[in-house]
Amino acid sequence: MEIQRKIDDLKAFFKDKKVIIAFSGGADSTLLASVAKNEAKDALAVTVDNGVMPAEFIKKSEQIAKKFGVF
Repeated sequence: MEIQRKIDDLKAFFKDKKVIIAFSGGADSTLLASVAKNEAKDALAVTVDNGVMPAEFIKKSEQIAKKFGVF
């Protein structure tokens, strides 16, 4: 139940706040985006194109952010 407790802590932390999520499209940031979308007053996912990450990774991150409504 350690994981559920941490998710509950995230929900409480995000509750009624405006949040920006550093978003890679990986499992960790996708979980954060999902919790933020459901709990925060407003949530925005941000992915930085550092010029090293392949373009398809950036595009996939964008698709996932749109799916979760944090784009």
